[in-house]
Amino acid sequence: MKQLSLSQLMQGIQRLLRPLSSNSVWVIAELSEVNKSARGHVYIELVEKRGDQIAAKASAVIWSNGMSRLHRKLGRDLHHILRAGNQVLVQVTVDFHAVYGMKLNIQDIDPSVTLGALAVKRQAIIDRLTVEEKIDQNKFHDLPVVPQRLAVISSPKAAGLEDLLDQLKHNPYGFCFYAQLFPASMQGEATEGDVVAQLNKIAEQDSNYDLIIITRGGGSQLDLSWFDSYAIGAAIAASPLPVLTGIGHQQDQSIADLCAHSSLKTPTAVAEFLLQKTGEYAYAIRLLSERLQQNTKQHCLLAQNQLVQYKTALGYASKHRIEAQSSRIDRLKQQLRHSAPSRLLQERKRLQNIRQYINSNAVDKILEKGYSLIFRGEEWIRSTDQLQKGDAIKIRFKDGEQDFILN
Repeated sequence: MKQLSLSQLMQGIQRLLRPLSSNSVWVIAELSEVNKSARGHVYIELVEKRGDQIAAKASAVIWSNGMSRLHRKLGRDLHHILRAGNQVLVQVTVDFHAVYGMKLNIQDIDPSVTLGALAVKRQAIIDRLTVEEKIDQNKFHDLPVVPQRLAVISSPKAAGLEDLLDQLKHNPYGFCFYAQLFPASMQGEATEGDVVAQLNKIAEQDSNYDLIIITRGGGSQLDLSWFDSYAIGAAIAASPLPVLTGIGHQQDQSIADLCAHSSLKTPTAVAEFLLQKTGEYAYAIRLLSERLQQNTKQHCLLAQNQLVQYKTALGYASKHRIEAQSSRIDRLKQQLRHSAPSRLLQERKRLQNIRQYINSNAVDKILEKGYSLIFRGEEWIRSTDQLQKGDAIKIRFKDGEQDFILN
């Protein structure tokens, strides 16, 4: 039986794989791990899965010079492609070392496969949010008539945030807005957790704000993929406040955009939207003010005309009333002048009759006629019902008085 040393075996494998070290092949795999070294190299674990099982696994590397070349080709998209969990199509050569084993040297990356895989994943998230009726949930919130208290989720260093705040602060209409920043990563692995945490934080104090703005600067399609997150979409749907997005991509919408109340293309567009919304209210108020002034002026003119009419009518009525009363006074004077003598004569006769009556009915006259008056003290007795046995009475006659005691 022929025996080989380990080194001989490894060298034999190396000879067999040598053609693959000079001739590259394109390989589809999933990025299981991605680690960047301080020297600029990127160490990767590639896997192929069948269901939940790993069917194949290999270590790979992109050397620093290869990273520089890929950066020139893919720009910022390279950072998004090299994310654990992404599907990639990479051009590799096989490097086999007797001590270190096999490693794949990545020479190139085709981004179309990654974009396609992300699109499939994105659509699955959209379908899930749609089935759970979360995709339109935030759109049912009413926008405030004048949205001034703004909770802004963004990176403090984002150029888009500066554009938004500057445009709101220096708007030509003098509108006032009050914005509070809730800082969050706008790209990278921390984006999902930061944005969801800040949405939940704002929800705990929602009475302090009118709406929420999620904004960042521009970027590529893969920059936008950080917001293709189920967790972010669900958190926006659950928000008690309307959410506006200005993530900064002109053509595509992220899942955050789809779930938001209103999706604007850029931070500047968000500012313009708020200014337009506030301007519509200010315009309505101005129209009401102008209408109120016009109606007030019309009412004042009408009242003034009525006062003039009342003054004229009062003048005519007063003149007529004075003339009528003057005529009445003249008539009364005439009547008084004619009736006064006869009325005085009548009154003299009436007084004379009264005097005669009084004289004929005086006490002395009555006593002279044979009548008498009975008194009990100072009380004049008119009826026997007023007297009791033993009363002391006085009887006045024409020629004197006599005291008696009743038995």
